[in-house]
Amino acid sequence: MADTLRMRVRRHVLDVDLEIDLAASPVTVVFGESGAGKTTLLRCVAGLDRPEPGSRISFDGQTWDDGRTHVPTQRRRVGFLFQNHALFPHLDVDRNVAFGLRHLPRAERPHRVRAALRSAGAEHLSGRPVRQLSGGEAQRVALARALAPQPRLLLLDEPLSALDSPTRTRLRVELRRLLRSAGVPALVVTHDRAEALTLGDQLAVLHAGRLHQLAPVEEVFSRPATAEVARIVETETVAPAVVLGEAAGLTRVQCGRAELVAVATTDLSPGDPVLACVRAEEVALDVADAAPAHGSPRNRLAALVLEVQLAGPLVRVALDAGFPLVAYVTRPAADDLHLRPGLSVTAVVKAPAIHLVPR
Repeated sequence: MADTLRMRVRRHVLDVDLEIDLAASPVTVVFGESGAGKTTLLRCVAGLDRPEPGSRISFDGQTWDDGRTHVPTQRRRVGFLFQNHALFPHLDVDRNVAFGLRHLPRAERPHRVRAALRSAGAEHLSGRPVRQLSGGEAQRVALARALAPQPRLLLLDEPLSALDSPTRTRLRVELRRLLRSAGVPALVVTHDRAEALTLGDQLAVLHAGRLHQLAPVEEVFSRPATAEVARIVETETVAPAVVLGEAAGLTRVQCGRAELVAVATTDLSPGDPVLACVRAEEVALDVADAAPAHGSPRNRLAALVLEVQLAGPLVRVALDAGFPLVAYVTRPAADDLHLRPGLSVTAVVKAPAIHLVPR
């Protein structure tokens, strides 16, 4: 299948079997904590590190590594964007971008450089000394240099981590647009939750050198496959529960002092231990005596406000709902409800928003 990256990689603590359809999901984010094996995996795909015997890496039907075969990096036609950009300070922008074009006739290189700068949104930086570039500008030039040889696959290792927070925030959406418009499938390594949500079509979650979930980004964050994934993607509420029974397509669970209804995606039996996972943005708060709304099945939980904290444009509310529960509300909503520690409220969670993970 075209643009399919298949790998069985063994190296040190890394032990990963993975198949990625990059035609269907052009940007795949490899996500996990420090030490999970993300960069090692990327370096093996690039050919910079050789995996251990028994490994196999292929792209678009071509074997890159299998114990007998090892295709050198330069013949894999991959572009690599390092987290520190790795630009040559003694060269200007154009000569940095042209660095990987020595195989081309000299007359063709300026056209390729201009096209790469245009793809990276960096045409206006042509001719500039590298030492005069800001962090965001250097990142664009590094992307242009990776795109200039017209790679079949683009590899990005923590591409925004070297930038200050305001620049990183601004460039997330822009980098997503640039990757899509470049038309080159990409594998992006990051441990940053916001980057993973913004950049990726799908997410491969690594933990301790193992693959725990490969799925569309929203599915991973809404329906983590394991307790480790729920923790890594920072699902705000992960509470132990026990299955009580199932009826009409809904599963009832006992979670602390509360009984919840959820939509189970796996077969569960009464007595099975599970984790109830809820994203904070899926929790709505209402005054304690508000009349129940009609619609899809939902849980209405009497809750006590424990803590109210500002979280950027939102307000994070820690609750005791019979189990620890976290909600995000807007500042106007927090003001309308007069949220404060000790206030009794009703927490409303739709059944499909409660994801049950078998323990």
